[in-house]
Amino acid sequence: MASEVETPDRPEILQERLKSFLRQLQFECAILERIVHKNKNQHRRCGYFQYLLKVRRDFRLLQSAKLEELLNSCFQVISGDKPKQKINLLESLKSRICDSGKPNFMERLLGAARLLSQILLDVVSVFNMVSSLSQERQSVKLTQEGIEIFREYYPINRDYVTLECIWETDKYILVERMHKSEIESFIFM
Repeated sequence: MASEVETPDRPEILQERLKSFLRQLQFECAILERIVHKNKNQHRRCGYFQYLLKVRRDFRLLQSAKLEELLNSCFQVISGDKPKQKINLLESLKSRICDSGKPNFMERLLGAARLLSQILLDVVSVFNMVSSLSQERQSVKLTQEGIEIFREYYPINRDYVTLECIWETDKYILVERMHKSEIESFIFM
């Protein structure tokens, strides 16, 4: 049974909700750390405590993904408030791995979305917005020291991923869908 969940269309509302969820997640993570610290010696062999340790490992993995930084990058692409950063982020999407040898922000966000359950719907919305924007030709006006230039972004012809949440029994299941890119090739001479 699939359930349609209403998500806000406005990026500002979505950004505020995600920030609120992240603060709440950090607070809950701190509580979990304290519980584990206080009870580790007494309960370390119990099954339920082993499960708590696995949840703590997932929290730490999620924190290492720096989700807030990833979402800020996504909202820079969506809103376009900072044109230079938007172009740099869109250009970084052309390759799966950045020059520094680590995955680009969309690959990292995809990994974080796979870990999440509570704020999954909002992260999926953000991921799909940026994924669709990365498939469109963009023109951005840059102004620096009174000089205006236009920078063009041309996406490459590559398959892309969109995400979808499907409600099954008692939880959301993350479904990844591959789409063929419908970008026309431009030949410059």
